[in-house]
Amino acid sequence: MKKIAVVVIFLFVTLLLFSIQVFAKPKIKIVKSKDRIIYKKNTIINFEGDVVNGELIKPKGSFFQGRGRAKFNSLIMYRKDFLDKMIKQAKKL
Repeated sequence: MKKIAVVVIFLFVTLLLFSIQVFAKPKIKIVKSKDRIIYKKNTIINFEGDVVNGELIKPKGSFFQGRGRAKFNSLIMYRKDFLDKMIKQAKKL
C-alpha cells in the first residue's frame, strides 16, 4: 500500500512540474551591441507592385572550356598475388 502511495505522489509531482513548464513564457534574448547586426531568420520581400527590369547574363563558353578537369591517381592498390594467396588458403582448409 505504501508503494502505491509513493508512486501516485511521484506521478502527481512530475505532472505538476511538467504542467508548469507548459504555461511558462518563452524567453526572448535581446542583444544590444553597437558592432553587430542581428537579422531575422525569415525575410519576406514583396515585388507585387514593383516592375523589375533586368537582363539575364550567362557566362561565355570559354569560361567553362578554359578550365580543365582535375585528374587524380587511384588510391586503390591492386595486389597481384591476391588470387594465389586465396587458392593457398582454400587448399589449407
